[in-house]
Amino acid sequence: MIVRRLPDWEDRLNAEIIAWRGRTYAHRAGQDCASFAAACVVAVVGINPLPRTLRRYSTAAGQARALARAGWADLVAAADACLGDRIPALAAHRGDVVSDGSALGVMTAKGARAFSENGMVTMDPESLMAAWAVGRADGPSLAAWRRARRGRSAA
Repeated sequence: MIVRRLPDWEDRLNAEIIAWRGRTYAHRAGQDCASFAAACVVAVVGINPLPRTLRRYSTAAGQARALARAGWADLVAAADACLGDRIPALAAHRGDVVSDGSALGVMTAKGARAFSENGMVTMDPESLMAAWAVGRADGPSLAAWRRARRGRSAA
């Protein structure tokens, strides 16, 4: 079973992005690019793709330890495991997760957006090196999402 987009996903995604505009970035769970991307995925499909281990850290070192405990070298490897197979970055649609290799963001009608130390920023399209389909036919199955949430490989 493929995870499908919610009927009102566009309104939910727009509201989520607006809500994040007023936040202050901190390298901790709930206030960084990974949490922003996960919140956008929740807005699109109603499921949080982050395993519990990546929802609890308060420093960059803590995030690195959480990633290592799950067996992932970085956020891109975590996205591979939690969101399924990559798609070409240029094939990303609104609501899909994207990365420039150092941050995770989401594709919007106005380009790729990420939450960073500088607040909400537009990612340089030429810097995007990976993307993951969210709630589309080429996205992960529901079983893969459930395995990833428990900290297991989505493969």
